[in-house]
Amino acid sequence: MSAGRAVDRLGSGDGVRMPPYARGLYARFLARFAERMDPRVRRLRAEAVARLALAPGARVLDVACGTGLSFPFLVDAVGPAGEVVGVDISPVLAAEAQARVARHGWRNVRVVVSPADSAPLEGAFEGLLLFAAHEVLTSPAALDHLFGHLAPGARVATFGARRVPPPLGLVVNPLLALASRRMLPFSPPIDERPWRGLEARLVRLAVTPHWGGTMYLASGEVPRPGAAGSHGSQDLPEAGSAPAAPGDDRPAR
Repeated sequence: MSAGRAVDRLGSGDGVRMPPYARGLYARFLARFAERMDPRVRRLRAEAVARLALAPGARVLDVACGTGLSFPFLVDAVGPAGEVVGVDISPVLAAEAQARVARHGWRNVRVVVSPADSAPLEGAFEGLLLFAAHEVLTSPAALDHLFGHLAPGARVATFGARRVPPPLGLVVNPLLALASRRMLPFSPPIDERPWRGLEARLVRLAVTPHWGGTMYLASGEVPRPGAAGSHGSQDLPEAGSAPAAPGDDRPAR
C-alpha cells in the first residue's frame, strides 16, 4: 500500500451536502485551529485510542479524521502489520491528512474522501474512532453504514462536546448552540447526551466527563453473537489523567 493513497475523492457534482466546516476558508481555519488546540487534547486522543484496545495487526477506522491528528496514536496501536483508514467528507482536511501520512511515510494508512454514510470500505474493522465527529455520531445512516463494517467485539470510542447544567451551562451552552447552527446545520444540535445513538448498538458503554463536564469520552463494544452484555450507558466520574501521548514527529516506520 502506498503512503497517503486517497480514494473516492468527491467532486462538485456529486450531490453531497457539504457542511460549512468542510469547505474552503472554513476548512482551512478549522485545520489551523485543530493544530493549535492539539496540545490540549492530545492526552484525550491517547485515552480514546487506548479505549479501543487495538491489538497489533488490527484494522481501525478514524471517521471524521480531519487532518489526521489521531493517526500517530492509531499507527502506534496497530503496528506495521495493521491498517488505519481515515475518512473525512472535506477534501481540504483530507488533503492535509494525506500530507501528514506522506510526511511520516506511514505505508499502512490511507485516507478516504467521502461522507461517512457512503464511505467505500472493504472488510471488517476491529476499532472505530469518532473524535470530534458529532455529525457522524448523530447520523443513524452513518452509524448503520460504519457498524456494518465492524467485527463482533470491535471497540468504539468517541469524544466531543456536550451541554451542561448551570452555572457553567449559562456560558457554554449558548456557544455550543451557535457552533451547531453555524458549523453543523445538517445535524441535531449538541445536547446533554450526544452519544445516545451508540446506546442500542454497543454493550458496556462507559461515558467519562472531561473539562468540567463540557466534554466527554465514551466507549463500548460491539456485541458478540450469543454474548451477554447490557446496552445503555454508564456515567463514570471525571478522570484526573490519561495515558501519555506519543509525539507526532517520530521517524517513519
